[in-house]
Amino acid sequence: MTSKVMPSKVLTALLAGAALAGLAACAETLPEAYTAKAPVVTQVTSLHAVRFAPDGVRLSDAEQQRLLGFLEEMRLREGDRILVELPAGAQPGDVANARALAVMQFLARNDLRGAPFTPRESGGQLLRVGVERVAVNAPADCPDWSAPRDFEAFVNGVHPNHGCANANNFAVMLANPRDAVEGRPLAPADAERSTLGVAAYRAFENIPLDPLPQSGDGD
Repeated sequence: MTSKVMPSKVLTALLAGAALAGLAACAETLPEAYTAKAPVVTQVTSLHAVRFAPDGVRLSDAEQQRLLGFLEEMRLREGDRILVELPAGAQPGDVANARALAVMQFLARNDLRGAPFTPRESGGQLLRVGVERVAVNAPADCPDWSAPRDFEAFVNGVHPNHGCANANNFAVMLANPRDAVEGRPLAPADAERSTLGVAAYRAFENIPLDPLPQSGDGD
């Protein structure tokens, strides 16, 4: 009995060892898996220093022109945000708060809107105005034909160029790049219409969707 059982066990062990050896050999030759390309979102803030006299809060004519020149050079576009420095802990009546208010009022007179921001370090006698810009682009390595076109057929993986077209099209079609970073504030809603919808939902009075036509209808 023993002589009949041992060969089958030995054969099974040899087959298992051969399979493991084959898997190990395949693992050594398979390349690293690729992931689909995705749009790249970058956010950059360019700063401009506005000078004030010691303890002064008035924006001089020269500084007004310098500030306008900086904004013109930035060529403001959709999604840009103008930031005005307001140090942490500033209180109404403080010099820092009065300076920030003077700059914001000047921007408003030129049909520009500034939002306060708190920098990590104080600018001393300088108040900084920044332009925060968001850019959305395709990855730098697009297009990527570094692997053969039939690469994915052998390893059941993603081709390195996969997603490049979508990433590029998304970046080109996005009118406001900031939409890739944050949502827009909701506009005022029709309260009566919203209330009717909630009431119908709670009363199980929702209108069912019409069924889609079958492909064989009308034949």
